[in-house]
Amino acid sequence: MRHLSFDIECCDGEHICEFGYVITNEKFKVLKKDVFIINPDKPFVLTGRKDHKDMTLFFSEQTYFNGPLFTVYYNEIKTLLEAPDQIIVGHAIENDIAFLRTACKRYGLNPLSFKFLDSQKLYSGYAKGKENISLEAAADILGLDKPQYLHKSDEDALLTIRLVEKICMALGVTLQDVMGLYPAACGNSHKLNIMYTGDNLEEMMEALSENPEALSNRKKGQCIKKFSKAVKPTTKILNKLNDTQICFSTEFELTHTKETVILIQLLANCACKYNPLVSEDDFYVASESELNEPDSKENKRYYAATHREDGHIVEILSFQDLFDILGISQESLSKMDMPKLQNNSENKFFYSTGNASTTLGDIVRSGGVDLKEIP
Repeated sequence: MRHLSFDIECCDGEHICEFGYVITNEKFKVLKKDVFIINPDKPFVLTGRKDHKDMTLFFSEQTYFNGPLFTVYYNEIKTLLEAPDQIIVGHAIENDIAFLRTACKRYGLNPLSFKFLDSQKLYSGYAKGKENISLEAAADILGLDKPQYLHKSDEDALLTIRLVEKICMALGVTLQDVMGLYPAACGNSHKLNIMYTGDNLEEMMEALSENPEALSNRKKGQCIKKFSKAVKPTTKILNKLNDTQICFSTEFELTHTKETVILIQLLANCACKYNPLVSEDDFYVASESELNEPDSKENKRYYAATHREDGHIVEILSFQDLFDILGISQESLSKMDMPKLQNNSENKFFYSTGNASTTLGDIVRSGGVDLKEIP
């Protein structure tokens, strides 16, 4: 299986003037490297743009204007991107796909369809860093040799594939394997739509199930927020959490996202709502760092829970306190499977006294079996 990395330059942030690509084998050996000089048939506007840095492209404006229109290269680009048995890579690739889509619509051409890996999102998941890191910044952090000329599309395509290679080497896996480890960095361009894996709740939960660090911090927050709204009880547990609201520390959410989702399901079974708005909660589960340094300015949720002025008291729990209430341990929690999304029609309630244990009886009851009917 070959790898194809591509990059696009535009004359004005929208219209293509350059398409560069690099093809490698599975061991990242370069097989081909080329660049198409394209007449954008639009004026160059690369300086003085609001919210954009001034930039200089490698070739002169006249060189671009002397090139053929996008229509001349369309079939070759289509053949490159829609070839079978390959993995396509790009950095912030949704931008490049948008440029291709604009060109296709402009000239009345069929949009291109292909699957891809976004190295920007891959780096974010791998380094647990900010989501929109530039190619140059990521290369600097990983100690890659940058090309002599930036904003030359074939050179940027080469730097992109080297960035991905570096991550694969650090993990000791192939590019195909890394796509499985970080599914949220993958997606597809189909007709006029760009869709990343992990854009919906079910995909995000599946990604977390495969790899707890598969999602960026932003996606982790989205997953927790969406699941806390969608979760439905699979049984009913009677304890002190019934008919209350609760929230965890941000630190726990980001470092134990899979466990957070599982706990939200267990809490729902106790008729306990997970609500990130601490001021409305009855309980707040604090991290060890918050309990050890309660006055730290970084602990915004903890501060909100402990500095109420309306007389409402938010009870502070440690995670061990919560585990004790639920009748679980940190170890048993780490071994639990991700919960499944349920439709309203699938909702069945089964009462259980005590806690959310994982005994055979509780498992059978949660599956809808009445133990009293068993001879």
